[in-house]
Amino acid sequence: MSALQPRYLLRDELQQLLDDGRSAYTLRADRAGLRQRVDPTVEALAKAAVTSADQDPARGSAGDHLKRAWTAAYALHPEPGKAYGEAIKAVEAAAHATVEPNNSKATLGTMIKVMENTRDRWVVGIGSEPSSAGAETVARMMRLLWTGQTSRHGGSHPTRDETVAEARAAVHLAVALLNFFTDGILAKKPPES
Repeated sequence: MSALQPRYLLRDELQQLLDDGRSAYTLRADRAGLRQRVDPTVEALAKAAVTSADQDPARGSAGDHLKRAWTAAYALHPEPGKAYGEAIKAVEAAAHATVEPNNSKATLGTMIKVMENTRDRWVVGIGSEPSSAGAETVARMMRLLWTGQTSRHGGSHPTRDETVAEARAAVHLAVALLNFFTDGILAKKPPES
């Protein structure tokens, strides 16, 4: 092929070479650089979570934060601290309208406390009858995400930066949690009549 062909054709050719060679890398969505390849099914779940969050104004900037978390986690040169922090912000934005809609200063930590202190008010629609047992699992998932990032605060004990593996786990956990909130899987129990 000629060196004078349009850039988009060169990028298509590069993508084909990467695919044919089963490379660990692929072109970024903007096609201006490389990123690490992710299983297509996993990537589709993340894109669906972003789309759901973007379509629900009550979820604020959850989709934008999740996109930034994903990009930082799977960049050619990953930024684990940024990925982890953005994953937490994505969950905070997605959960806010459901868990603490009247608290303008809600954080993941305050929302976890609300859920843990009001366990009987929450249900997860799994099984024939929605149950509060599933809501406890969601709260534990939120706590795991929140406590896993040790670098977010200073203190008398030394902190360490998150690893790439920890950041990616946080991003995947955020994907699942966004789906719980944006799809209404976790909800407040209706008042008894």
